[in-house]
Amino acid sequence: MKQLTILLIDQLPQDYKLIRANLKVIPKIKFELDWVKTFEEGQQRINDDTADIYLIENNLDDGKGLQLLTEARDNGIEKPIIILTVEEELDTDLEAYSAGADDYIVKSKINEHSLQRSIRYTYEKYISKQKIAINEIRYRRLFERSIDAIAIVDSNLTIQEANQSLHTLFGKKPEKYKGKSFAEFFKTKEDFERFETDVKQKGLLKDYEATLLTKKKETVFASINTLLPVSYTHLRAHE
Repeated sequence: MKQLTILLIDQLPQDYKLIRANLKVIPKIKFELDWVKTFEEGQQRINDDTADIYLIENNLDDGKGLQLLTEARDNGIEKPIIILTVEEELDTDLEAYSAGADDYIVKSKINEHSLQRSIRYTYEKYISKQKIAINEIRYRRLFERSIDAIAIVDSNLTIQEANQSLHTLFGKKPEKYKGKSFAEFFKTKEDFERFETDVKQKGLLKDYEATLLTKKKETVFASINTLLPVSYTHLRAHE
C-alpha cells in the first residue's frame, strides 16, 4: 500500500497525539498525518480533497462532525471518511453510516490494531469502488461503440438496455427496447421458446443460430452469444 495522507479534523490535541502515536507503530504502511481543529478549516481542506482518508471527530465545534460529513458527500467527495466518537452508541453508529461514513471508531478503543483495521478496510473498499467505476466506464464505451448488436436482459429475458448497433440492425431506438421481451426479435414463438429453454438451462450459449425479424419484418440470420447470470446477449447478424 502506498503512503497515505490522513487528515484529522478534531479540536482536541490529545486526540491528535493519540492518532499520531498509533499510526507510527502500524507496520508496512507509511502515513502523513495532517491536523486541523475547526469546522471551517476542515470544510476547506475536504473541499480541496487532497487527503486519502479523513478522520472527523463527531463532536467537532459542538456536534458539527456529521454535518461536515454530510456536506462532503453532498459535494461529491468519495474518499473514505471515518467518524471518531466518544461513546459507542447505536444511534450515533446509524446516524454516521446514514450520513455516508465508511466507518466509525470509539476513541477510548483506539489502538494500533483498531486504527489499522479501519484504515485498511475503508481505503481498500474505496480503491475497489474506483476500480469498478473505471471498469464500468470501459464497459460502457465498448457497449456503445460495438459494431455488434448487444442487449442486456434480466432473468426473464426482458430487455434492460440495448446499444446503438441493435437499433441499426432492428430499426428501433435503443431506449424503445427497455421492458420489451427478447422474444420480439424471433421469427416464430417456437424458435424463441427453444432459445429460452437452452439459455436458462446452459446459461452460456456461443454462436447460437437463430432466425430473427427486423421492425420491417425482414429476416435476419444471426449468431447469438449469451452469458448468464449477467444476462448479456450479443447478436451478430449474417447472410
